[in-house]
Amino acid sequence: MTLHRLQLWIGALIVVVAAGTASPVLKNEWTQDDVPLVREDARIHDLGNIREILTTPFWPTAGAAGHHRPMTTLTLAVDWALGGGSILSFRIISLMLVAAASLAVFILALELLPLWWAALVGLAFAVHPVHVEAVAVAINQAELLIGGGYALVVVWYLRFRRTRDATWRDRIILAAVIFVGTLYKESGVVLPALLAATELCLLSGQPWRERLAQFRPTVLLQVATVMVVVGIRDLVLKGEVRGTFTAEGLEGLGLGGRALTMLGVVPEYLRLLLWPASLQADYSPGEIVGTTSWGSAQSLGALILLLVLVLAFRLRKSAPVVPFGLAWIAIGIAPVHNVLVPSGIVLAERTLFLASIGAMLVVAGLIAGVMKDNAASVRPAVTRLVYGLLAVAVVLGASRSWSRYHVWRTQLGLWTQTVIDAPDSYRAWVALGSMMQRREVRPMGLRFTERAMAIYPSAAVLFGLAEGYQGSNHCDLAIPHFQHALRLKEFAPGRSEYLSCLTWEGQYDLAYAEALQGVRSGYAVRVFLTWRRWLEEVRREQPRRHTRFAPPNAGGLMTNESSEPGVWQLQPPLPPLAPR
Repeated sequence: MTLHRLQLWIGALIVVVAAGTASPVLKNEWTQDDVPLVREDARIHDLGNIREILTTPFWPTAGAAGHHRPMTTLTLAVDWALGGGSILSFRIISLMLVAAASLAVFILALELLPLWWAALVGLAFAVHPVHVEAVAVAINQAELLIGGGYALVVVWYLRFRRTRDATWRDRIILAAVIFVGTLYKESGVVLPALLAATELCLLSGQPWRERLAQFRPTVLLQVATVMVVVGIRDLVLKGEVRGTFTAEGLEGLGLGGRALTMLGVVPEYLRLLLWPASLQADYSPGEIVGTTSWGSAQSLGALILLLVLVLAFRLRKSAPVVPFGLAWIAIGIAPVHNVLVPSGIVLAERTLFLASIGAMLVVAGLIAGVMKDNAASVRPAVTRLVYGLLAVAVVLGASRSWSRYHVWRTQLGLWTQTVIDAPDSYRAWVALGSMMQRREVRPMGLRFTERAMAIYPSAAVLFGLAEGYQGSNHCDLAIPHFQHALRLKEFAPGRSEYLSCLTWEGQYDLAYAEALQGVRSGYAVRVFLTWRRWLEEVRREQPRRHTRFAPPNAGGLMTNESSEPGVWQLQPPLPPLAPR
């Protein structure tokens, strides 16, 4: 069998393994953010809405904090059109994308490693359990496209740079790639860094000054392209280029606090990339809590970073694939590094899809290097043992991924498992509590939400919890939660509901004082002036408890104030809820 034919057979095997490992996703329902952004987003249900898709935030209800990813939304619209709205079409396309990405990684590895080690990279990537979230949720198709697409771009770049300098045609193609990539997702911005790592680690034939001179125009054109995307983003998001809220675990932290917090996350990155036996759908407080002090997690994170630097330096000439893979990992994680610019997440498994390419290159490069350096002294039995252990690792990865896809089968099953996997995640308890409230087991749902607030008090969730008790005719239980929420954040609709509960419970004097506070807050002033006048009459009458609730048309008055800034916007948004 010729080498080329053998490569084709191995590539086919990798595609089959990737698709087979992810095949349980074909039976999965809509979960997590697919509910609001696919099933319930009218924009993607008709390809005639292209103008709206291109000119509105990715999360249309979140406004300036909703990102701008028009290519992702457009891809989802195409998925919807191809399958007539069938969820199966989304699952099949995600399956095809992860298989194609695995093949692309194998092709990249062939440029850097001997055939069988490249096969190991492709197979290990195909079954990597950290990919499950990226494949199981349709809106994460951008992760699959960027990961596989950028791997092929690097292959193309590496091949032509081994024989010649980049032409302006090459540079324009690369600029077009980064333009499309950044319109898919913000992580698309990393392409220049990947190309720089390719130049530094893999192309050593030219003096560095010559390489820099030919690489400079390539980078400058890509930077200019990114600035065009930033300008578009600025227009759509009305000046909020960052396009997201700050993750709860980073709230209130300065540069130093964010650096310490993310340093403590480094061990989690290492675990998820190399031994992802334990997976979870959420890492919000108190799974990961912001810190301003040095602890054991920071010490371990610093040690890992130091070892990475030493390893990259020591192997830069003897095994360049290792420093290249390490650089790829760092570049893949960079969009959510959170130190200079905080993002909306501290850690999410889907964001490691790109970084895992580098991790598999590092593992294969290290083992291949050790085996090569000790080939004369290593017994054949030891060699067979190493190969056997690697095969077992691939099988274990496939098994873990297979079982993990079943967790994402239903929304209820996902969040039920998440409170088991991540019992300190406040968002997991909020999501499960919200679902329970909509499944006619409201008392259980309210208890779950209470538990979430014991972990991490959030004004948005506290208002929702209070209104849940209010809707269950338990204003006495709602009042403390309204008070707690208002101490965290002024929110006019929430204060109005709080006044209703106080009035219902006969606490007229306190209600009057809180109405005055509403006037002083500056939000929905006319509403609270109406409350004040009405409560003046109620205080004079002193009616019995449970006989008064709110001024006539109080809800209508608040609705008329909906355009006033600060009245309705309450961030961060809640986790996606179950279907009604």
